[in-house]
Amino acid sequence: ANEAASSVEIKVLLSDLWRGIIKFGWIAVALAVVFSGVQFYRSYVRFVPEYTVSATFTVQTENKVLSGKGGVSAYSFYYHRDTADQLANVFPFVVGNSVLKMQVCDDLGVDAMPATVSAKCVTGTNMVTLTAKGGDPELTYKTLLSVIDNYSSVADYIIGRTKLLMI
Repeated sequence: ANEAASSVEIKVLLSDLWRGIIKFGWIAVALAVVFSGVQFYRSYVRFVPEYTVSATFTVQTENKVLSGKGGVSAYSFYYHRDTADQLANVFPFVVGNSVLKMQVCDDLGVDAMPATVSAKCVTGTNMVTLTAKGGDPELTYKTLLSVIDNYSSVADYIIGRTKLLMI
């Protein structure tokens, strides 16, 4: 008798639950639609495109032995591991240097850097990738070109004479 009563109670409970879902389920669907619409609108309004441009270089250091006495500089692909490690540690700071940023701003005719520029060295090699990210595709590209053009004026004082060869 106890099992029959609990079986009936479960059937009544499930029946009442189903009727409640049918009666008030539209509220859950309406709330889901409203919240989805609000989230879509917020993401649509706040969306800001980000453009990325990058260039990879090999960095060659001046080799004083090969330069000779004629004043002509020779750049060597092969250099000591210490130089490569030093370059890997210092190169990102050259790109973030305020003097270089001012030169780029002057070159582009803007008050502030229109893109974020970063440098990443491949460990154990002489390869460096410069990357610029910004909201305007043309200004982002011009920023990277300006950094490449003005890099040597800052790097010569920090790293020494180097030559960037774009891959």
